[in-house]
Amino acid sequence: DDLWLEGPAAQEAREIGVVTSEAAAAELERLHEAVHHPTRSWLKIMGTVMRLQLHAVTSFVGLRWVAKVVLNRRVAAQDLMVRMSQPMLFVLLRRACDAHPLQAKTVLAVVRHMLELLPSLEP
Repeated sequence: DDLWLEGPAAQEAREIGVVTSEAAAAELERLHEAVHHPTRSWLKIMGTVMRLQLHAVTSFVGLRWVAKVVLNRRVAAQDLMVRMSQPMLFVLLRRACDAHPLQAKTVLAVVRHMLELLPSLEP
């Protein structure tokens, strides 16, 4: 909050903000390229999503990708079960909470979505 800063401290805070914004934008661009790659499997993309959790915004977008694409209700039941049983998914969720504690609510929403899918997966 550099509104109260003056002089060199305010300038330094603005510069840090610009650098952080540029880094987050670059990370978002890498995430976009990864999730829209035409030939990569969802599991390989998941590994990339895990590595791109440095900035909160990118982590949040990655979590949304998991909920809306990887765990989409239109995915075949057997495939959904395989996807939900991948350890990498739980590592991603845990890392999101560790890196960005304010995203715990979003992580819980993904887990809730998984629980809601379970009845539709029964034969």
